[in-house]
Amino acid sequence: MKKILIAGFQPIFYEGLKQILLTNFSFDRLDCANEYSDLLQIPADKKYDILVLDFESFLTFNPNHLSEINSDKILIISACENKDLIRKILKFHLAGYIMKDCMPDEFIKAIDSCLKNEKYFCEYIINILLDKNNSGYQKDNKVHLTHKEIEIINQISKGFTTKEIAKKIHASYHTINTHKKNIFCKLQIHNVSELIMYAVHNGIVDSIEYYI
Repeated sequence: MKKILIAGFQPIFYEGLKQILLTNFSFDRLDCANEYSDLLQIPADKKYDILVLDFESFLTFNPNHLSEINSDKILIISACENKDLIRKILKFHLAGYIMKDCMPDEFIKAIDSCLKNEKYFCEYIINILLDKNNSGYQKDNKVHLTHKEIEIINQISKGFTTKEIAKKIHASYHTINTHKKNIFCKLQIHNVSELIMYAVHNGIVDSIEYYI
């Protein structure tokens, strides 16, 4: 049973997203949340497959709360152009992030990517991820990554979990987790978003995969 929650959007914007979803996808349940407290109190038996969130509508929004929301995947749709805030939000394990001025087709691609366990970022967000003046992830040939580590980085960048990667490459969960810790240590990074930045900057993954 596929469930999606749309949260924080004004009625006219919500109806537009709802119509796009009903026209292009088959969800068993499509709900709306207008109160911020509703997001933080989703019971385990009501866990959503995808949360489509406009955080700007919630005056009490705190990026740290993203890890507390009971949803498998979070897709942000926002008009916020504050790059520092966007970078802070991108530190969390998001399924995607697009801007409100994106075309409807891009929203469809983002939802489709979520359903395929892939990540999706629009061009504006990709440019923030690739901002060399701020991210500090320049190409570094001194860091040696093994073939297996590169393979795991590729899989992580595509949104696969440690358990899913272990199954895909026929290794134990412990082995993949150890590789992941070693990768983070080698690259001196702390989260998946930073890993994606590094991977794109160094050609391990193609940035075009995230928005085309």
